Amino acid sequence: MNTRWKATLLPVLLACRGIRVAMTVVIRPALPSDLVPLAQLFARTREAAFPWLTATKVKSLEKEFQDQTAGETVFVAADKFSSSVVGFVSVWEPARFLHHLYVSPERQGEGIGSQLLASITSRLPPPYQLKCLVQNRRARAFYQRHGWYPITVGQSAEGDYELLEWSNRPDRSNA
Repeated sequence: MNTRWKATLLPVLLACRGIRVAMTVVIRPALPSDLVPLAQLFARTREAAFPWLTATKVKSLEKEFQDQTAGETVFVAADKFSSSVVGFVSVWEPARFLHHLYVSPERQGEGIGSQLLASITSRLPPPYQLKCLVQNRRARAFYQRHGWYPITVGQSAEGDYELLEWSNRPDRSNA
């Protein structure tokens, strides 16, 4: 069986058997060669995650992605078999602010987002913060399952958001 078929077929076979397939990814620091796949994933997952936003034309996906993640630490989830980028997380380390966490829509529900989140929480001491749009119910549920809690609300051009925090304070129950 060639590598392309393994990359395509193995996750499907495992999923059919009820096996979570996050084991088919490796989390690693982003490389310069990841720029185009990251920009494409960034655009595709934002479109899927925020369907209520008016689509805007982006002259350069690479430029938009670079602007959004300038100065941030970026980790990617890469498929072990095909090496394709299936998710990423970016964090502004000085503020411990998680700016982006996206997983390819067809790979969501496999535990990849949890692995990406763990790559940051194992790297930096808490507390961490992030903004999550109120309308993004799936993301809010994901963060709640991982012990994030709202500390304030605000508004942005994309809509209302909650500022979420994760810390290891005893008065907060982080899962």
